[in-house]
Amino acid sequence: MALGLVWLVAALVVVAVALGAWVRMQGRLALRAAAARPLAPGESPRLVSLVRGLAGDLGLGMPQLWVFEAGGPNAFVCYSSGPCVAVSPAVLESFSRTELEAVVAHCLVRVAGRRLRRQQLAIALGRTDHAGAHIKDEDVAAANLTRYPPALAGALRKCEPQRGRFSPLYLVGEASGHPVAEERAAELLDL
Repeated sequence: MALGLVWLVAALVVVAVALGAWVRMQGRLALRAAAARPLAPGESPRLVSLVRGLAGDLGLGMPQLWVFEAGGPNAFVCYSSGPCVAVSPAVLESFSRTELEAVVAHCLVRVAGRRLRRQQLAIALGRTDHAGAHIKDEDVAAANLTRYPPALAGALRKCEPQRGRFSPLYLVGEASGHPVAEERAAELLDL
């Protein structure tokens, strides 16, 4: 009986470790799926400055910054050996300073919250239907951080919705349960 219990505990530990590794791997897989690359030193100083300032306001350390080529204007967050914020070149090149700040604020609010890790767990388990359920709360928190809701509303309207497995990690995604960008923008303008 005692030997059976030892084997059961050992099996549970192995399963827990394997699941934890699979969940952590989701961030790397999301970065790979988006063809992301680390932001090069000296590249996009405005982005680095905004992230550093807003992260400090939230009491966060500096996340890893990435640029991804897949799709149109959008951004996403994930954990891959630490928190990561990834933005598309279209966000860096065509968004106004206040829109970029709003995108960064939203990403950092998600990093600061506990839901991002749960979203990666849901993705690891093949469940993307409820991963975006709290995104409107994150919109409000980001708007409170920047104190300018129209900037996030404008950014949401400019983003190209991301589809697929990792869409819950994106600022604007088309996962089931992920609110439509236009609806989110309208609610922000009512603040």
